[in-house]
Amino acid sequence: MDIAVYVGDVSGPSSLEESVTAARTAACGGASAVWAAQALGWDSLTLLALVGAAVPEIGLGTGVVPVAQRHPLVLAGQALSVQAAVGGRLTLGIGAGVGAMVGGVFGLPHDQPARRMREYLSVLGPLLRGEAVEHHGETLTAVGQIDLPTTCPPPVLLAALGPHMLRVAGELTDGTVTWMAGPRSLGQHIVPTLTRAARTAGRDDPRVVAGALVCVTDDRDSARGRIAARYALAGQVREYRAVLDREGVGGAQDVAVIGDEDSVARHLRGFADAGVTELAAAPFGTAQEKARTTAVLAGLAPSGARRSRPLTTSDRVAIHELIALHGHLADDRRSEDLALLFTPDAVYDVTAYGLGAVDGLPAIARLHHERPGAQPAGHHVSNIIIDDRPDGTATVRSKGLAVMADGRTGTCLYDDTVTHTDAGWRISHRRVRSPRTD
Repeated sequence: MDIAVYVGDVSGPSSLEESVTAARTAACGGASAVWAAQALGWDSLTLLALVGAAVPEIGLGTGVVPVAQRHPLVLAGQALSVQAAVGGRLTLGIGAGVGAMVGGVFGLPHDQPARRMREYLSVLGPLLRGEAVEHHGETLTAVGQIDLPTTCPPPVLLAALGPHMLRVAGELTDGTVTWMAGPRSLGQHIVPTLTRAARTAGRDDPRVVAGALVCVTDDRDSARGRIAARYALAGQVREYRAVLDREGVGGAQDVAVIGDEDSVARHLRGFADAGVTELAAAPFGTAQEKARTTAVLAGLAPSGARRSRPLTTSDRVAIHELIALHGHLADDRRSEDLALLFTPDAVYDVTAYGLGAVDGLPAIARLHHERPGAQPAGHHVSNIIIDDRPDGTATVRSKGLAVMADGRTGTCLYDDTVTHTDAGWRISHRRVRSPRTD
């Protein structure tokens, strides 16, 4: 389970300087990402663009942007702009929003949220991929296209707690972001429902990002009282009341993770046992309590997650050249030189094209050599987005254009993990996806 940290105002008002400092501290402690919530304070996408510019070595996620107030054309443009600004590190978490706020504050319809979200995602997905849409639906009209050609779409996660929204998340997105869901409701309800929906739809197992208030303290009763006061309305909100009831607790103070270092660490490990892939912790309390909480989170980060420095400009140039080199070697039929691209134990996954996944350089070379009729006559790679990870590797997403011998063209998407070896940067895992099906 990865460890992430919320910045911004999720646990109280916060300045930009405080958010940047928290992000730097999280990165040094091995956190995989920082997340920003969206309410009536900081705009989460704007905040992450600013934090991402100051802290280039950490992932970024919105947790979450309510979509009722943002037309998909607007949100796609905002998300892709931030994605370009932060070098492809954004995960776009979205949600239907709390019905009482959507209707009571903004005066917008909020009935049948799962049906509305399904239609919204059917428009947002193509827009994030740069496709034109002309949609006239039951709840939404959208006609247009976002023209940011050098930007790859961010992964999309959907806030989901109930069965209907979880099915939408599993079928149409990369996973979910939860808030105030404890290990019981996650392990018994959220994770299995989401995973079944994803597998039925033929998608990869989903990401599960669980947001939780965390406070390391010697005065547990005081912390519970402060959380109960600040989040008193949570137990009265229908969406959260349902998950609190499923957890068997009365309010936010009961689902928050509170205690000394050992008890908090033990409780947080329970999220991993429930199937959570990333814990997004919101440190709560006094400055001293937050510092103790941050230290515990750093201790729970995966081994080797701390990074001494971000990628340098030279690293990024070398990775760009590495990704482009594949097309040149393939065009020249130089399968014997694939060691210039891949690690000896690399995995090349072309499941999306019915060829499965092959392991190791010899198998990758055979895949390129034995299917000459299926190999394009020319390759071009663009939209290369590099995500600097704290474990010393990097993830790279790019778009491939293939020109066949008969003049037909096609596109594919590459998802690569690259690692630095004694010989330089090499691809250790490549997944080739079809933009029409993924």
